[in-house]
Amino acid sequence: MKRRKKIPAFSQKGLVTLTAAIGMSLLTAVTTLHTANMDITGQKISSNSLSTSQNFSTANAAANQDINSIINNPNLADPTNLLWRACNSRFPCSVRAKYNDIPSWKYQANDNVGIQNQQSFLLQNITNPSVIIAVTQGSSPTGGQTIVQRGLYLISSSIPGPVRAPLVSGSAITLSGNVSFGDGTMAIWAKNAVQMSGNLTIGGDISSTSSIAASGNITFNGDLSATNGVSKNGNITLNGDIYNPSGSNSAPPPTPVPSDLFQYVFNTPVSNAQSIQNQATQLSNCNQWSGNKTVSGGVYWITGNCTISDNVTLGTASNPVIIIATGNVTITGNTTMNGLLYSYQNITASGNSVQGTLVANGTITASGNLTYNSGILKKAYQGIAIGSGGLVSVPYSWIDGG
Repeated sequence: MKRRKKIPAFSQKGLVTLTAAIGMSLLTAVTTLHTANMDITGQKISSNSLSTSQNFSTANAAANQDINSIINNPNLADPTNLLWRACNSRFPCSVRAKYNDIPSWKYQANDNVGIQNQQSFLLQNITNPSVIIAVTQGSSPTGGQTIVQRGLYLISSSIPGPVRAPLVSGSAITLSGNVSFGDGTMAIWAKNAVQMSGNLTIGGDISSTSSIAASGNITFNGDLSATNGVSKNGNITLNGDIYNPSGSNSAPPPTPVPSDLFQYVFNTPVSNAQSIQNQATQLSNCNQWSGNKTVSGGVYWITGNCTISDNVTLGTASNPVIIIATGNVTITGNTTMNGLLYSYQNITASGNSVQGTLVANGTITASGNLTYNSGILKKAYQGIAIGSGGLVSVPYSWIDGG
């Protein structure tokens, strides 16, 4: 029987030492590799985080530029602007898919000069055109992981307002005496008949979904549009066109007055009028304003009728008023108003001067000087949170995707 050769003790110790050394080397290698991987992963996370942050800033800048563009160019927000296109299932309208209301929106593309890697659009709600959303999409500017950012913003804007005519009525309008007013795109906007007599000079268009009747010495410097026609009697000078559904060179058809005038003026439905009332100085009548008084600018809510007489100045060009009355409003004497007067009922104004607008759900009977002044109206709107150009970010509106 062959005997196995005995291995010296020092050789066994060497094998153990070698095995331990190899194990330590493998452990060191694994640890080094793991550490390197952790460093690479950390760098990727850091890079992706930076990319996300930079992309958010870029997309945010693009959205803000779109918001500013529509605030500074209100014509872009006009629902009839040909730049608006019907929505489809593709981007940008696809951001509305989860709400199942894509057909309720229109969109237009925007060119964000100097803002890279961004596709930028505006969406407008068809039912409520005062709701406009800026949507941006782009990849990371660092070239790392592609991050899609969609910024949703809400412009709380007065579209189609602020009011664009010195006289707006949900019923009929009667003008008489010596009246000179207008100088805006629209001078008179009424649901029912418009009757004018006396010595009048009217700048701007007149629109009625009923009829227009003019008699006396009247000069019209705009178009006359009435569903049931225009009648003229006396010394009438027309420097515009008359709506004729079957004729050429016709003025455009009359524009219907909104059924909710309160919403048109204040960008909130009349059912939510309390939100405006809460911001106003509240009075039961206007008795304290009669006499030689000057009423400081601001928002006033009159619960009931309002009668103003004698020498009264309501607001100034730099600090105008918004007056809302739930009853009838009567203004007589040498009264000057700078701003907006809104009545739930009827307005009667004579012998006064208005820089701004008179709006009534009922009838308006007026004589005097009425001049549309968009600058004064814009200042008046700044005193009340009705969104005449205000910007509100929709919470959680950024969506990240790869």
